Parts: sequence; C-alpha cells; structure tokens
Amino acid sequence: MASLQPSRKRVVLRFPIDPTRLPALADHRAFVDARQLTNLELGELAALPDLEFLELSGTETDLSPLASSPTLRHLSLDNPAHLDGLGRLKQLTSFGLYYLPRIHALDQVGELHNLQSLAISTPPSYDASRKCHRVQSFAPLARLPHLRQLVMRGILPDTDRLRPLEALVSLQTIEVTHVFAFTMEDYASLARAVPNASGHCLVPFFEAAWTGLCSRCGGARVALTAPAPRTSRTLCPRCQRKRLDAHVERWNIALGVTR
Repeated sequence: MASLQPSRKRVVLRFPIDPTRLPALADHRAFVDARQLTNLELGELAALPDLEFLELSGTETDLSPLASSPTLRHLSLDNPAHLDGLGRLKQLTSFGLYYLPRIHALDQVGELHNLQSLAISTPPSYDASRKCHRVQSFAPLARLPHLRQLVMRGILPDTDRLRPLEALVSLQTIEVTHVFAFTMEDYASLARAVPNASGHCLVPFFEAAWTGLCSRCGGARVALTAPAPRTSRTLCPRCQRKRLDAHVERWNIALGVTR
C-alpha cells in the first residue's frame, strides 16, 4: 500500500538537544527513546523548527505538550503506557501505533479529526501463534472523516466487529489482517460500505506470491478472504478451481450480488 508518509531517514534525538547540531528535520524522522521523557522535554521537542515526523518509543507521559508544535504532522508510538493527551494533537495527519499491549481503548485516536493515514499493528512475533491484541471497539475510528489509508494488523475489537469502519467513506485503501475471527460477512459488509476503497480484505481472493507456486502445475497461488473454518487459506486457482468458484459464490451471496 502506498503511504501518505514521505520516505525519510531517521535521526536519533537525545537530551539536552542542541538545535544547531541537528540536520534539517523536515527531511528526517526524529526518533526518541521516550521511556523517561518528561513533559518539559516534550515541550522542547514541540519547539524544534520543522519537526514533521516524530517516533516515540515507550512513552509514559501525557502527550499534550506536542500540541504546540506548528509543524508536527506524523506521529508514531511504539509500546506507549497510555494515550493521554493524544487527542489534543489536532494537527496530525498521520498516526501509527505499534505494539500496544497496554492500550485497550482507541477514544483518543478518534479525536484526531484531521487524520488521513492511520496504522495500528501488533509486532511480527504475534503472527506465528495467531495472537491478536484486543481493544474495546473500533467505534472511535468512525469519527475520522478524512481518513484515506487504514491499516489494522492483529487488532480484534471486543464489540461491534468491523461495523464502525463502514462509516469511513473517504477511505482509499484499507488493510485488515492477522485476525481470523472476522467472517466473510464482516468483510463483505465492509466492502459494500466503502466501494471506492481497495484492499485485500475487500475482495474474495488475491494473489499470494508469499505462498510459492503450485507444486502440481507451477502456477501462482491465491489467498482466500475469510475461508471456511478448518480449511486452507491458500489454493491454486487452476488445480482447485471448483473450490475457488464455491468460495467466490459464497462471497457474492454475502455481498448481496445476484446473478
């Protein structure tokens, strides 16, 4: 998926910060080990000229001081203790939340009304065990009218399933991955609601180069969106055409498509 965030090199910031020794921050991703970061130091970050992209790891403090930054547009949090103050950062157009074992509510994210890009993800270590991170609901995300790109990797809501995401009519691309509790009906309902968006979760199957070639015919394999329980997620569209056609037929029924 093409990102709204420009590609840039990372620069590690340490306190006390000497602005005269910094590279042009508009061209860099500023990274801070925030485990012992104070509100005063957050204010120091907010005052940095041309700070646009900030990555904070292990934040323990309220994020409100960053609201005073006139240039900050992209914020990424890795393993934050909480999201206090995040909702005051109205200037953000892009937000990322990675590895969030202590976060279970997304209300603060729903206050970022100017967001165009949002990514919330578990780490790769969760993948092999099919482990998901649970949050209360995706309902706060329905309050993001300008959202164009959304990635939800390994995030499972306790209530409402995917329904709140159906309000995001401005979406252009969406990825909902690494959650096996969602059904074909969940995905089909989302596909109906956001017809102008693209994403693997919005179609019945997609190319899956990562699965390798078919051992029988040597052709490319595909991955199924929400396959039937206790069945393989991937198949060869040539050698297993009957199964693929049956899957697509079930998808069309869930989508409400009639022949």
